[in-house]
Amino acid sequence: MSASHEFLELMPLAENSLDQFKAAQEDVKQITVHSTASSFVEHGGRDPFTLYTLIVTCPATKMWWIIKKRYSEFHTLHRYLVKMHKSSKLPKIRDVLRPIVGVDFPKRTIRFDNEITITKRKLAFDNIVAMLMAIRSDCICAMVECKTNSETLQQLIHVCSFIEAFLAIPELQKKEEVHRTSLILSSPELVPQVVSYTDDECPICLSDFQDPEDKTLHLGCGHIFHEDCVMQWLQLKLSCPTCRETSICGVSNESE
Repeated sequence: MSASHEFLELMPLAENSLDQFKAAQEDVKQITVHSTASSFVEHGGRDPFTLYTLIVTCPATKMWWIIKKRYSEFHTLHRYLVKMHKSSKLPKIRDVLRPIVGVDFPKRTIRFDNEITITKRKLAFDNIVAMLMAIRSDCICAMVECKTNSETLQQLIHVCSFIEAFLAIPELQKKEEVHRTSLILSSPELVPQVVSYTDDECPICLSDFQDPEDKTLHLGCGHIFHEDCVMQWLQLKLSCPTCRETSICGVSNESE
C-alpha cells in the first residue's frame, strides 16, 4: 500500500503545520545510494546483461533497503515519467515531474557493456534514485496543497505509488516516515532519537563499535555490521554474513 494514503490521514495536522510537514519530507529526501554492477547470463540465453544493485540508506528513518534493476527497467521508468510530464494538463503534476525531464539519461549501447559504460550508468542511476525519492516527497507535500482538487490528488497518488513500487520501498520505511512526520507535527521540538546497539564489535572486521559516527547496518536478523564492511557482501548475496538469513532491508545508524 502506498504511504500516500497514510499521509492523507495526517492532513488536518499538516494543514496547520505545513512548514513542519514540508521539513519532515525534506529530511526523507536526504538519502545516500551505493551501487555496484554484476554481469549475468539468463537461463538459456547467450548474451550477458548487467544487473545493478543499489543500497539506499535513509538517515531520517535510519532504514536501508536494496534495489536490483537492469538498464532496461530504468529506461522504461524514465520514458514513462517523461511522457506523463509532457502529456499532463495538470500544473502540479508537471511541476513535480519536471526534474526527471532534465535528466541526462545514459544512452543504449549496441555492444556489451564496458567498464566506462557501467560506471556512467551507476552514477546516473544513483542520481535518479535520489531524484525519485525527492519527487515522491514533493508529491506528498503537494497532496496537502491540492486536497480539494480530486483529479490532481489522484494523479499525485499514482505518481507516488509508481515510484514506491519501482524503488521497492519497504513497508517499514513507509511506516517510519509517517510515524516520524506525525511526531514532528504533534511535537515540533522533537529531538531525533539515536539508535543504540548492544553488539561490541563488527563480525567482519572485528573492530569495536566505539565511534558513534561510524555508519552501521542493522540487518533484520539482528546482526550488526559496519556499513562499508557488509556492503560488498549484500551486493552479491541478500543474506546475513553471520547467520545467512535473507536480508533486503534493515536499520542504519547513519547520522542525521
